[in-house]
Amino acid sequence: MKRLSFIPYCVICIVLASCGPRAAVRSEEYALQEQSAPLQNTKLPDRDDATSHSDIARTVSKGRIESVTDVAVYSQMQEQIVVLNIKDGSIVRKGDVIVELNDENLMNQLVQARNAFEQAEFMYHEILVGQGYSIEEMDKVPEYVLKISKVKSGYNTNEASLSQAERNYAKRNVTAPISGTVTDVSVHQFDLPQSTAPLCRIFDPRNMKLSSTYWRMKGEG
Repeated sequence: MKRLSFIPYCVICIVLASCGPRAAVRSEEYALQEQSAPLQNTKLPDRDDATSHSDIARTVSKGRIESVTDVAVYSQMQEQIVVLNIKDGSIVRKGDVIVELNDENLMNQLVQARNAFEQAEFMYHEILVGQGYSIEEMDKVPEYVLKISKVKSGYNTNEASLSQAERNYAKRNVTAPISGTVTDVSVHQFDLPQSTAPLCRIFDPRNMKLSSTYWRMKGEG
């Protein structure tokens, strides 16, 4: 009887030993299936989409936005700045006064030039009258007589000096040549501007362009 009871016990052990590894293998297979499930549900990109992504990855570009209209503003007169109406970022219109210069010297030059011209004009008329011509008959005076009288009186020279003094006085105010935004202001109030250095720059933000550079990376077909 003891030998008969031992046989079922051996059978049970053999069955359990054979089932154990298989159960472990099945559990591992089940875990692998769970991990691979998200990959099976993921939709791969179409061929066209993959090509476009490849192009983007292999194409490199860089650039900056530039103004088509960008003007440097200079002062044509070396006189002290008494009023500065601009700063970086200021919006101006064409013709606006952006800088006012000290006009004391320019005014004195203008007055002196005007006085010198008036004296030369008086001498010019005196010469013509001395030759028997009246001011009312200037259109009857021969051309060569007019030229000689102007040279002797200094009329032409002083007339040119007066014109130059008037132009210089008109430059006492620096105006905006275009409408736009002010940038790169390089002067301050009471500075003495230099003719070779710009006071500022003005660009038109309504007229911009993109300056870019493109190239392909290695491996591009």
